[in-house]
Amino acid sequence: MRQRAGAFDRSQVGPTLRPFCPVAAYHSLPEIRLETLWAEGKRLILLDVDNTLVEWRGEDFTQEVLGWLEEAKQLGFGLCILSNTRNPARLARIADRLGIRAIQDRFKPSRRMYMLALKEFSVEPEQAVMVGDQILTDVLGANRSKIEAIWVHRISRREFVGTRLNRIVERGVLTLLYRALPVMAGLPDPAAPEEEQTIWTQLSRFAVVGVSSFAIDFGIFMALFKYAPWHGALLSQEFGAWLKHGFPVLFAYQSDAQKACIPVFKTFSASIAILNSFYWNRRWTFGIKSSEERGRQFRRFVLLSVTGLGWNVLFTTIFASIIPGHPNRSAAFASVVATVLVAFWNFGGQRLWAFRKS
Repeated sequence: MRQRAGAFDRSQVGPTLRPFCPVAAYHSLPEIRLETLWAEGKRLILLDVDNTLVEWRGEDFTQEVLGWLEEAKQLGFGLCILSNTRNPARLARIADRLGIRAIQDRFKPSRRMYMLALKEFSVEPEQAVMVGDQILTDVLGANRSKIEAIWVHRISRREFVGTRLNRIVERGVLTLLYRALPVMAGLPDPAAPEEEQTIWTQLSRFAVVGVSSFAIDFGIFMALFKYAPWHGALLSQEFGAWLKHGFPVLFAYQSDAQKACIPVFKTFSASIAILNSFYWNRRWTFGIKSSEERGRQFRRFVLLSVTGLGWNVLFTTIFASIIPGHPNRSAAFASVVATVLVAFWNFGGQRLWAFRKS
C-alpha cells in the first residue's frame, strides 16, 4: 500500500475501528513537525524501534533520524523507546547510542509499557504521543492507553515473520478505516499498488484467501449436509434418498442415501467460495486494481475454477465413499483433503495464467 501523509479525523470513525485509528500518517519519522507537537501540548514522544527508527535488526541510523531526535531533545521533549524486540542486548545498545530511555515489558498492544513510560516521565496521556509503523501494536496500544498515535510507513520490507502476519490483518483494517473516512486528502491510498509482489507474498495472501474460501465452502457444505432440517428429518437424508430414487443410474453406486447428495451440495458450496476467491485474489493477492483485461481474466478464472471445482467434487465424492466411519466424519474429512489438493492447482493456474500480467 503506497504511503502518503495526512491527518485522520477520528471523530468520523465508529467505535469498533477507532482503537486502530491514528491521528496522522507520515512517510517517515523526520517528516513529523516537532514544533507542531510542542504547540499541541505534547511533552513525551514514545518511539517504536524496528522499521520506525531503524531497519529491522539494524543499528545504522540515518542522519535524518539522528537529527530529528537531537532536535526533539533541544526542544525539551522526553523521548522513550517502547519495543517488542526479542533481543534486549540490541535494544540496550540502541538506547545507549541514542541517549534515550528504553522500556521493554509486556508486548504491545498491552498498556503496560505505555503506563510505565507515563509514570516515569510524570506526564498525562494527553501530553504524550506514540510514533510507530504498526497499526496492530503501536497504534492500538497507544489508543488503549488514551495516548494519540502517529503512524509512519515502515522503513524496509524486511520484517519478523510475526509482523508479516500482522500486516495482512493491518491491510484489512486500513481498508475499513479509509472507507469510514470519506475526506482524507493526503492519506495513504488503499487502492494504489506497491512494488511488484514476490511469489512468497502472493502465496501467503493466497493462503489467507484460501482459508476464507475454505471456511465458506466447508461451512455451507456441512450446514446443508449435517444440520439443515427438512420436514422433521435432515435435508441431506431426504434429498439423498430422492436422488437415489429419481436418478438410480447416477447414484446407484452410493449405498448410503445421505452421501448421495454430496456432489450437489459440494457444487453449490464450492461455487460460492469460488466467487470469494476471484474477488480477493484478483485485487489483493495478485494486486490487479484496474479494470483492464478484467473480462479476459474472469473468463480464464472461471475456466480454471470450473476445472478445479470438478476435481474438488470428484475428490470429495471418492474420498467420502472409501473412508470408513460415520457419514458426517467421512464427508468432513473428504472435503478437507479435496480442498487442499485443489488449492495447489488453483494457485499455479491463477498466478501463471488467469491473473498473469501482460
